[in-house]
Amino acid sequence: MADRDGMKSAYEAPALTKGLEILELLAESAEPLAMGEVAAALGRSRNEIYRMLVVLERFGYLRRGGDDRFELASRLFDIAMRVPPRRNLHDAAMPVMHQLAETLYQSCHLAVRSAGDMVVIARVESPGLLGFAVRLGYRRPIVASTSGRLLFAFLPQSARAALRDELEREAANSSELAAFFSDCERILTKGYHIGPSAFVDAVTDLGAPVFDVETAGPVAGLVVPFVSGRSARCTVEEAMVEVRAAAARISEYLRVG
Repeated sequence: MADRDGMKSAYEAPALTKGLEILELLAESAEPLAMGEVAAALGRSRNEIYRMLVVLERFGYLRRGGDDRFELASRLFDIAMRVPPRRNLHDAAMPVMHQLAETLYQSCHLAVRSAGDMVVIARVESPGLLGFAVRLGYRRPIVASTSGRLLFAFLPQSARAALRDELEREAANSSELAAFFSDCERILTKGYHIGPSAFVDAVTDLGAPVFDVETAGPVAGLVVPFVSGRSARCTVEEAMVEVRAAAARISEYLRVG
């Protein structure tokens, strides 16, 4: 049996392999999948997939909608949040993020790197009527996100070079990658990110890195999707000052414990 990187494994655990395949498939799917769709995607029989789905649902890793379609539940995220460094980051960030949201009347979120992706581990919605919020567990490639740019730009030079090589090997769009690297150089020079959202009109992404004492480079990126308009309580530039100050406070809490 070969693992996901194509290497032959000396040990086999077929049931565990099927369960992990199902979890990864649903994590990458944009919408819930029916049993038959899961079986077809994995090249497995409906019977063996059904048994795995039932067990994963019973243990809280999956949930089933009224149309018998399956999606990930929050259990994996809950388990990940029990890891001490991640929990400490979350605990340090949340009070600061609530204060930031109250000050700006804007939503904010915190993202960490997971391989070549960014993953949102904390968020606070705007206390006002308008705001753009990103859901917990939201995942995107680092080259397609503001937080991904923050997480790449402030890496130590050797780590940045290694990740750059990896991204270049896997890149499907060379022009997108070139723009990513250019943005990261600009972010590194400024110390923060400010720019129009690539996905939502009238939203300006504001971001700053968060550091701790153990991680080589940023441990997270703090981002505010700033919604412009008459409801905005300050200018983009004034909000950027607050975002940088909030990221610095979180970093200080992590350093002093």
